[in-house]
Amino acid sequence: MPFPTAYVQLGFHHIVSPQATDHLAFLLALTSPFVAQDWRRLLALLTSFTLGHSLTLALAVLGVVAVPAALVLAHQRITSTHPRSLVPVWGC
Repeated sequence: MPFPTAYVQLGFHHIVSPQATDHLAFLLALTSPFVAQDWRRLLALLTSFTLGHSLTLALAVLGVVAVPAALVLAHQRITSTHPRSLVPVWGC
C-alpha cells in the first residue's frame, strides 16, 4: 500500500472508531453553528482541525512533544469505561 494511502486509511479508522467519541463530539461542537450555505467555511474548519491534529500526532511521534503517560492512560480509562462519553479529557 502506498505511503499516503496508508495514512489516510489509518486516519479514517482513527476518527470513526468507537474510541473516537471525543474527536466526533469536538467536531460536532465546532460545526454545529454552520449552515449549508457556509460550506466553504465548514470545509476550512474541518481541514484546519485535520491538519492541526495531524501535526500534533507527527510531533509526538517524532519526539518533539510528549504527553505525560498518566494523562493518556486516564483518557483511555475514561473513554473505555464510558464509550459514549462526550467529555474530551485533554482535547486530542
